[in-house]
Amino acid sequence: MENTASLIIGKREIAVKEYRHQRVVTFKDIDTVHERPSGTANKRFLDNQKHFKENLDYFELANNDLKIIKRLPDFGISSKASKIILITESGYLMLVKSFTDDLAWQIQRQLVNTYFRAKEMAENAKHKLQERRLSLRETKMKIDALREVNRTVKTLCAKTTQSYRNNVATKLMQNFGIDIPEEVFETTGIQCDMAVKEFVDNQCEKTGKVKIAELHETYMKWCKTEGVKPLTKVKFGKEVELLGFEKAAFGIGRCWTGIQLKI
Repeated sequence: MENTASLIIGKREIAVKEYRHQRVVTFKDIDTVHERPSGTANKRFLDNQKHFKENLDYFELANNDLKIIKRLPDFGISSKASKIILITESGYLMLVKSFTDDLAWQIQRQLVNTYFRAKEMAENAKHKLQERRLSLRETKMKIDALREVNRTVKTLCAKTTQSYRNNVATKLMQNFGIDIPEEVFETTGIQCDMAVKEFVDNQCEKTGKVKIAELHETYMKWCKTEGVKPLTKVKFGKEVELLGFEKAAFGIGRCWTGIQLKI
C-alpha cells in the first residue's frame, strides 16, 4: 500500500492511492477530476452496485483495514467514516460510462493512461532497463574474456608454434562461451605466404615427417624452377608453422611433423 505522490488530472490534483498493489480512487477523486457535484460518483455506484464485482471493480474497507487507511493522509478519509469504497480501474470505467461530455472523455483518457497505468508502465520500463543492464553485463564479460584470451596468446607467442597458439585461443574462447570460427585467424592478418602454401600443396603430403633442412632445400629448388623469390630458412619455417605443422626432435634430427615430401 503506497501513497507518496500526487498527479494533475485535468485541472485538478489528486493524491496517488494504492491498495493491494494496484491504483485506486475514491468517489471524491472522481467527482473532483470530473468537476461533478459532491456525491455524484457515490450515487452512480449505489444505483448500479449489482453490476460491480467486489475485489475486482472495487474494495470495501471496514474495521482494521479502514483504520489503516485512515492513518494515511493522502486518502483523505474522515475519522468518523464506518466504511470506505475504493474504486479500481475497471470499476472507474464502469462508473463513468454515463459521463459523456467532452470533459469526461478527456478525463477518462488521462486518468487511465496517466494514473491507473502509470505504475505498470514504470515497471515495464524498469524491466527493460534490467534486461539492458544484463545484456551489457554479458557483453562486458565476453569482452573481458577476449582480453584474457589475447593476453594468454601473447604470452605464448614467443614460445610456441602458431598452430598451438590457435588451438589454445580456440579452447579459451570455448571455455568462455565464445564460438569463433577458424576463419577468424585468416582475417586478422595471420596469413601464410601463398608461394609456400602452393609448394606444400603440390610437393608435399600432409602426413609423416621430414627433416627441416631437407624441406627447405627442396623448397629452394622449387622456387628456382618456378621463378619465385625464396624465403630464408627462418622465414620459411614461420610460414610452415602458419600452415599448422610443428617441429619435433627425432633420432635423425629436427623434423617437421605431419608433412613429408612426395615421392
